[in-house]
Amino acid sequence: MKRRPAFALKGQGGFTIIEIIIGTVIGAIVLAVVYNAWILNNNFSVAAAEKSDSQIKTQRLLYNLIEGGKDPLAVTEDVYASFKGLRYAVDLKTSGDGVAFVVYDDNQLKNLVTCYLKVDPADNVQKLFYRRDDYSGGEIVVTAEGGMPVLENVKIFSVTGPANGIVTIKLVYEKTRRFGFGSKVVLENKVKLRNYLGMGGLGGEFPETPSGLAANLHDPENKITLTWAANSEPDLAGYAIYRSTDPYVVDYPLLKSVGKDVTAWDDTGLTNGQGYYYKITAFDTTGNESVPSDPVHSQPWIPQGLAAAPGNGQVELTWSNNNQEGYVLSGGGYNIYRSLSADSGYEVVASLGVEYSYTNTGLTNGATYYYKITARASDGRESDFSGAVSATPVNPDPPPAKPTGLAATPGDGQVFLAWNANTEDDLAGYRIYRSLSLEGEYIYLTEVGKVTAYTDTGLTNGTTYYYKITAFDAGENESEQSDPAWATPCKPVAPVPLDFGRGVWGRYTSVFENNSYIKSDVTINDSVTFSNNADITGNLWTEGDVVFQNNTVIHQNLYTNGSAEISNNGEVVKGNVQAVGSVNLQNNALVSGWVKTEGNVLVKNNAEIKGEVWANGTITVKNNGKTGTRHEHQSQDLDIVLPEFPVLQQEWYQQHADHTYSGDQIFSTAELTGISGIHYVNGNVTISGTYSGLATIVASGNITISQNGYLKPADGDTGSALALLSFANINIDNNANPVKALLYAANTFNLNNNARVYGSVIAGVINVRNNAYIEYNSALVANNPPGIN
Repeated sequence: MKRRPAFALKGQGGFTIIEIIIGTVIGAIVLAVVYNAWILNNNFSVAAAEKSDSQIKTQRLLYNLIEGGKDPLAVTEDVYASFKGLRYAVDLKTSGDGVAFVVYDDNQLKNLVTCYLKVDPADNVQKLFYRRDDYSGGEIVVTAEGGMPVLENVKIFSVTGPANGIVTIKLVYEKTRRFGFGSKVVLENKVKLRNYLGMGGLGGEFPETPSGLAANLHDPENKITLTWAANSEPDLAGYAIYRSTDPYVVDYPLLKSVGKDVTAWDDTGLTNGQGYYYKITAFDTTGNESVPSDPVHSQPWIPQGLAAAPGNGQVELTWSNNNQEGYVLSGGGYNIYRSLSADSGYEVVASLGVEYSYTNTGLTNGATYYYKITARASDGRESDFSGAVSATPVNPDPPPAKPTGLAATPGDGQVFLAWNANTEDDLAGYRIYRSLSLEGEYIYLTEVGKVTAYTDTGLTNGTTYYYKITAFDAGENESEQSDPAWATPCKPVAPVPLDFGRGVWGRYTSVFENNSYIKSDVTINDSVTFSNNADITGNLWTEGDVVFQNNTVIHQNLYTNGSAEISNNGEVVKGNVQAVGSVNLQNNALVSGWVKTEGNVLVKNNAEIKGEVWANGTITVKNNGKTGTRHEHQSQDLDIVLPEFPVLQQEWYQQHADHTYSGDQIFSTAELTGISGIHYVNGNVTISGTYSGLATIVASGNITISQNGYLKPADGDTGSALALLSFANINIDNNANPVKALLYAANTFNLNNNARVYGSVIAGVINVRNNAYIEYNSALVANNPPGIN
């Protein structure tokens, strides 16, 4: 479609002021004839009486800005207008400070370079852009001459920018009005304006701007081929080609005019390394010329025929010999781009000369790599990307799988290594690597055949050695290194027996509270506190002090080498109390048996001792306290002798393990069915399920039975037994029930939140809380798992 301006002169040229005035008179006659047709073409529908001189000025200022200037910064050219040599009565506002000033002479407008106008009939909005020589910008506000107010039918809609030196102004019509004559447009003498809208007549229609302009570079011919899409106007006469080496000039010099049937043209005799910029216009048989196209610049053509071939840790790229076809400037070459994603993230991995292949090495087998390439001119200009290709490097003869199950067992000056067998048909053997630190360098030690064990001798006892192994095949392909395993050689150590028959045995200060229930004897080689409804059915032996409070009950006897604090309601001790230290009984507490102490006895606040009381010191009874027969200052030796707490030797279990594991392990019913022997885990253990057989699981780390887990023998205690030994902590929590096992924790045993244990517990510190329960199970102790006694 051709664009129809509001008014236009036929032809081109400069006009004097006198010519303009004469043109105004003639224009009145011409306008009277074309008036109604113009109204229809521009979708105006107004009453004939609605005319004003100021409205004429406004309409003409909007539509008189049509001129065939060329501005590379106007990115969606439709129509151009030039202010050079024009004097208009307009307010010019800078976008920075918004201060307005009225323009009436050339001095205020001479630095304005171009103004661009686009009319959008769909929403009746006009966009105006203008740029100064210094790339600053502003908005154009249309006014009337002679101090008339701004027209009500023209309104500034929005102002945005500047961006790249351009400010965008949208104007919207509130209403449209018919206009007459009498406004003045003053032109400076000798100003050359092409297809300028004057006041004296109606010009022709302009051709559409040619589309699809492309500039394709050829070498060694030193030429650029321009191509474009053909226009369809019936009166089309040809095309004008403009060229510049500076993309920022307003007017590109005319290079060549060609006929209407031409849609490609070669620009020859060019300079290597020089960038060229082109625009093109269409012109018709009456001399009307279109708005110029967007500028394009010369660049190398896109490389063709890119292909990728995978190799072992590499990808080989090849592409067509474009240089022979003239696609790359002399002194240029190709850039290779690579990504791990097909759609984004491409980065340069190589810049080549005029070559047609490239091998990208050092890649990871099994990973997919994506490639694109560009052609590069000698001055650094690049073509667009080629199409993407991909390849996945692969070893045609893959190495064996990474060995698994490596375990290290210490001996006297030696370490025993064992691992799982690989299954490759061409497996040749294993290589063993050793380090003195877990994260250090693993040095090659030796190579063995298709065996699954090795003994490293001549080592220093007390030094920890770390090992990894690899598998290799007949073709000398070597696998990834295994996970590490380590051990500390030592002299043989004697086993330490575990007396699980003591029921519950703690080494350090322990706590039983919040409705905890202990159906067992309790031995603590330190102090202990029972509180908040704790209940003990057996005897209590302690090396340190004992605290009973808040309705705690012990159903048998209390023996302590420390003092005993017994308080707060009820029959706290149903048996006897024997203490080396003092005994204090208060706040309604009741001891049903006798009390013996090498210290003093205090009974107060309704507390009562029903049996006799012996004390090396004094016996004080007050505030309604009661006792049986009292024996003060009676010398007694009441020391109790507790067994030494068993401290296990981890090395013994490493040396005597039937099965050794490196890293954390999970044991479930599948692993626990038919389990036997000693299983040593160099890591943490998580366990839950049903077991059968006699076995001991030893962990260098923690042992955990998680929420709602369980551990029970399949035969109901008649022959199976499982011992869990941790050289760190055992944690049983959150409704784990039942847990039928013999439990040893070198550090802390935590039993919480309704969890229940049926067996025996030996631990450094014992914490039993929140309705947790321990019940001694003599059958499991009698079944005697291995490595216990």
